[in-house]
Amino acid sequence: DTHEDPPSRSAPPLQAQSVTPGRGVAASPAARSGWGGMEEARRLREAHPDRIPVIIKLREFSTAPPLSEAKFLAKSRGTVEDFLRIIQRRSEIADQHVTFSLEQGGALDPTLPMGEYYDTYRN
Repeated sequence: DTHEDPPSRSAPPLQAQSVTPGRGVAASPAARSGWGGMEEARRLREAHPDRIPVIIKLREFSTAPPLSEAKFLAKSRGTVEDFLRIIQRRSEIADQHVTFSLEQGGALDPTLPMGEYYDTYRN
């Protein structure tokens, strides 16, 4: 199992952005973006050690329909690609319209586990 390590802790949070103008969603670890704050994120991790709390927000320029759910408990060992499929099933965003990237550019490796990014970007 060889792969590059995720970027350093000082890198920006996870974000999903659209490759089609006018659509987009942002994803960031809940510990960083207010799922009741760090304390609630810690409690969720204790109650569900195999899951990570993630909040999805539509980007301000998005014309995508609102998601029925904005908060997810993603499988820690599930890949970024697995999580993307969950989002797509719960929205009307087609496969080719969403890619995951870092907030300031650079694509995320869709084969890496979500837990690695969570550990990197949580506070």
